[in-house]
Amino acid sequence: VATSADGIHWSRSDRPVLSHGPEGSWSACAIMAPNMVEHPRDGLVMYFHGFDAEWPTFTEWSIGRAVLVE
Repeated sequence: VATSADGIHWSRSDRPVLSHGPEGSWSACAIMAPNMVEHPRDGLVMYFHGFDAEWPTFTEWSIGRAVLVE
């Protein structure tokens, strides 16, 4: 995540929006291809892909859903 007051100078946060899952989970190795949508009931929702290991050894690939909680 990065923020800017003027749209020219940016500051990058060291805190990820979403972290990998615990070892052995379906998203332990990678989280990628995020897509944000605004849902009428749930607010901001992010759909993403997760992998349990690196190519070509991964055995599980899934689509995740994260909801912004304020």
